[in-house]
Amino acid sequence: MSEGNEVRFRAPEAEDIEQLSALGAETFRESHGDQYTAEDLDAFVSQVFDADAVRGEWEDERYRFQVATRDEDFIGYCKLGPPSGDFDCDVELKQIFVRRAAYGSGAGAGLMDWALGEARAQGIERLGLSVWEGNGRAMRFYEKHGFERSGTIDFTVGEKVETDLVMIRRFD
Repeated sequence: MSEGNEVRFRAPEAEDIEQLSALGAETFRESHGDQYTAEDLDAFVSQVFDADAVRGEWEDERYRFQVATRDEDFIGYCKLGPPSGDFDCDVELKQIFVRRAAYGSGAGAGLMDWALGEARAQGIERLGLSVWEGNGRAMRFYEKHGFERSGTIDFTVGEKVETDLVMIRRFD
């Protein structure tokens, strides 16, 4: 791999918010676009990945972000934050997305390594996440990194309610 194709990792800066927001919207659509109506998907993406919403979380000290870049372009990101939903964890891995074109680049593994390192540095006991029950690729990735299934929650986009598996990584 040439140096120009090397995946690098860093915390996003204030000037990166628009690019981070766009990456979130793009990768969510890539991963889940065929599951929802266009109207529901557009409404969800415009709410969750709105630049102001992303900036609000970025400015909130309870959240931590990491981006993967290649040739200065964002190819993936990871977000940790306070737990949501009805599962028992100290911190939630809220989002970890990599552009489909960057699958196999090591971006996902590098982002997960960062998330696990952050969890250890914070001294937490349980890192949780939720994953759509139909995303076998993601579930295998999480299991490879020590996450275990511990229940289910509902995940709603527009009118559609999906079942997400809750997975927990323990640091004992």
